[in-house]
This record gives sequence, structure tokens and C-alpha cells, in this order.
Amino acid sequence: MDCPVPWLGTARLVAWVPTAADEPAVWAVHSDPDTYRHVPSARLTRHEDAARLLSTWMDHWDRHGFGYATVRSVDDPTVLGFAGARFAALNGAEVLNLYYRFAPRAWGVGYATEIARAVAQWAAAEHPTVPLIARVATNNPSSVRVAERIGLVRTDLQDRSDEVDHLIFASRPVQEPTPSTLRAAIPPTSQGAWR
Repeated sequence: MDCPVPWLGTARLVAWVPTAADEPAVWAVHSDPDTYRHVPSARLTRHEDAARLLSTWMDHWDRHGFGYATVRSVDDPTVLGFAGARFAALNGAEVLNLYYRFAPRAWGVGYATEIARAVAQWAAAEHPTVPLIARVATNNPSSVRVAERIGLVRTDLQDRSDEVDHLIFASRPVQEPTPSTLRAAIPPTSQGAWR
């Protein structure tokens, strides 16, 4: 039996380390057309995709000790949504991707801002040199407001790996690799192979 472990807390919310028991909630939130109205093509359409998604989250937790978490009210065990941060790459730069997605019944009361702020504070303390980013669909003003309210700043960056237009917000400048920084990262004995 899975034994949930709390990760972060706020006045109203607790973010729990995800377990296999969260799969029905992952499916419910991530297959709901309302939660994906801004990017319908990203909505889950098969139950096995929820299991796969949850598995990737749990693997990140196993490797790094943090990641995307299951969010519940402090006084109710019902899953409200999911939020957290995990390592990702943005155009070759290492970043922490901020994630927040809630069931529609939990919208409009500030939960996303509250837990996203807690995640941002955690990231600043635990990984101060790694930019925390939020990738927000250009047609999602509510998510833009969350990113702005927690202090992330809109950048001019684009995620070249994504076919959907997103705005990129970041806690600090994202240093994309340049040819010279990539060469500097290659051991001297290997650099000749590039010439």
C-alpha cells in the first residue's frame, strides 16, 4: 500500500509526493477537456497514458527527491490538482520546469498561485542557480497571471521543441548554450574532432 509523504505546505494546501494510488486523479484532471481548453491536443485520451505520466513523475522523484506533486487541501483528502518542479531542458539550457494544473472545481480561489509560490520559494532555496521557468500557452491569461504573481518574468525565449506557441516566464535569466560555451564544456582532447 502506498503511504503518502508530504513535500510542501501552505496555509490551505499540501503537496504530496505522488504514489500509484494517484493514477485515477491524474486521469481525471489530465483527461478533462476543460483543463486543456488552451492546448486541446495535450489532453490525455487513454487511461494508460495517465499511468505513464505518473510513472515519469515518480521516476523523477526517485532520481532527484523532488518533482511534480499531488495537491490536496489541508483538511480534505480529495485531489485538487498537481504542481511542482522538475529538471528539464529549454533550448539546451538546464532549467526547473514549474507545473500547476488543477481540476476545474478548484479554479478561481487562488490555489495555483498559492502552491506555485511555495514551489518557487523551494526552488530558490534548493536550486538557486537553476532558473525556474513556466511555459504558458499564449491563450491562457489565468496561467500568465499566476506566473506573474509569483514573480516570474516574461522572457523573449521560445521553446524550439514545441509546436504550440508558449510564453516563457523565468525566475532568472536562462543561459542558452552558445558554440563557445559548448566547446568549453568539451574536454580539450575531444575539441579537435569538431574542427
